[in-house]
Amino acid sequence: MINRGYIGMLLAAIFGTAIAGGQTPDSKPAQQVFPTTQAAVDTLLEACKDNDSAALVRMLGDRYGEQLKRIDDAEERQHRRAFYDKARAHLEIEKQGDAKVILIVGRELWPLPIPLVKEATGWRFDTDAGLEELQARRIGENELAVIDVCHEYVRMQTDYAAVDRDGDEV
Repeated sequence: MINRGYIGMLLAAIFGTAIAGGQTPDSKPAQQVFPTTQAAVDTLLEACKDNDSAALVRMLGDRYGEQLKRIDDAEERQHRRAFYDKARAHLEIEKQGDAKVILIVGRELWPLPIPLVKEATGWRFDTDAGLEELQARRIGENELAVIDVCHEYVRMQTDYAAVDRDGDEV
C-alpha cells in the first residue's frame, strides 16, 4: 500500500511549491538542460542534499522559484533531505520512450511526478507536465479518501442495523 504521508512529503519537498505559480502556460522559464539523464539526477540529488534553492530553481524554473518565497525554509530543508535519503536508498531511471524518463524513488518505488524530457539541446525537467501529474495525483488521493468514507459509512450502517432495538430478535 502506498503511504500517502510519504507521497505528500516528497511532493512538497521538491515540487509541491510550484503548483500555485504565477506564470501563464505560454511563458517558458529558462531551465537548466543536462547532457544526460544521470547528470540531471545527480544535480537534483546534490541540490536536495545541500538545500540549494537556487539550483532547484535553475532545474525546475521560475514557477518553483516564486513559490519558495512563500514557504518555511526549515520545513523545506527537512523535505529535501528526506527526499535525498529516499533516493539514496533506491533510485531507478525508467525509460518511457526515447525522449522521456521517470525517476522511481525509494523502497516504495514512488514515481517522481516531474519527468525528464529530451529536447534538441539535452534533458530537462518538464515542470508543466509534472504540475498536471501532481494535480491528477491530488484528485486521485481525494477520490480514494471519499471511497474510504463510503466504506466506513456502510460499516457504521451495518453495525447500527445489527443491534436489536425493540427486543424482537429480528
